[in-house]
Amino acid sequence: MEQKNNEYLIGTGVRDITPAIGVPLVGGVAPYISDGIATRLYVKALALASSEEPEEKVLFITLDNLKYPEADKARDRLSKSTGLERSRILVTASHAHSCPWYEDYGESLVEAMEQAAADALASMECCGLYMIRKDAPGISQNRRVLLDGVCWNTWLFPREDREKYTPAAEHDISVQALAAKRPDGSVKAVIFNFACHACNSGLTPTLISADYPGYVRLKLDERLGYHTETLFFPGACGDVNGTKTAEVVGNRLGEIIADSLPEAEPVPAGPVRIGSEIIGTEDRQVADFKSEEVAKTWEDQVEHFRQGFEEAVNARKEQYLLEVDLVDIAGHTAIITCPVELFTEIGMEIKKESPFAYTIAAEQTNGAYGYVPTKKGFTQGGYETFYGEHSFLKEDAGEKIFEASERLLNEYKK
Repeated sequence: MEQKNNEYLIGTGVRDITPAIGVPLVGGVAPYISDGIATRLYVKALALASSEEPEEKVLFITLDNLKYPEADKARDRLSKSTGLERSRILVTASHAHSCPWYEDYGESLVEAMEQAAADALASMECCGLYMIRKDAPGISQNRRVLLDGVCWNTWLFPREDREKYTPAAEHDISVQALAAKRPDGSVKAVIFNFACHACNSGLTPTLISADYPGYVRLKLDERLGYHTETLFFPGACGDVNGTKTAEVVGNRLGEIIADSLPEAEPVPAGPVRIGSEIIGTEDRQVADFKSEEVAKTWEDQVEHFRQGFEEAVNARKEQYLLEVDLVDIAGHTAIITCPVELFTEIGMEIKKESPFAYTIAAEQTNGAYGYVPTKKGFTQGGYETFYGEHSFLKEDAGEKIFEASERLLNEYKK
């Protein structure tokens, strides 16, 4: 059946949250003081509903930030301001490193979300949805390598040497995009998904930047000749980094998406449904800081990791409740999300086992609970397994997220 581009209702909203030059940036192990702007930072909103069920809306919020642990509070406020059920609101952080800490925004960050959401809901118009799935080789890598039984991260090597070593595991090179086209064929919005850390800004870490998702936005506007709103859903990339600068990675992805738009597969008309499952997992309860293990690869940062260890010990809970969410679009395309930094092999397996024609697996959504390696990753060791505020969940968390994802995908595909 020919697509009429009126099967769905789509609305978008955006607020600029770029800070003033001079604010500290999250950076890496140590923060940087910003001295310029490479690309601007945004809060974006996209409202989605089936034309046949316009009252059943889903609201996506994305923000250019490292993480957003206060997603539950934001969803409560958004629910009150929009009238939508909390379960129909998803808040995703891009994991960009060249930005302020989310705390530095105070109330203004949630206010920006509310304003963007209001605009999205007020601007909903008829569109058709189209899916793209392509490979993007040569711009990312599994950042963990084993040398003499020790797990190293590639960023610890000189930039020119980072692709010389055999990775400890495979990684996902697929880019997926969900494009909304108006009846006249123009592109209103693009949701895109790629499994790669947004920490590839290049050789100037003091520039404020949305990282490669910001360059995707600029490249698509250039190729289309007009502005289209882009929302980034980070794929399972807990152990994946880029091999090129943010600009190169973003331009490549933007080119692939733009080239693929004419041949994108139509998403058939159908309902937009929401599913959710809460899973419980525990803290790893590591008793002692393993300074010798850290010193093997991070000799000059032992005290930094000791501080992170102590923070995790002081913040321990008996149980952590993780929300796995599903957006089912016409039984054809699924968006499955989790609130952690998931190792890429788990995300790849979720997509492989999904019964949907297309499955976007996104992390850093509706919470921020640190790294979730594979069980193999835990045996290999390395930064992502050092117990601390960045990695504290029990080793079975990845398996539980996979199982919950598969249950939701199979239940809603029926």
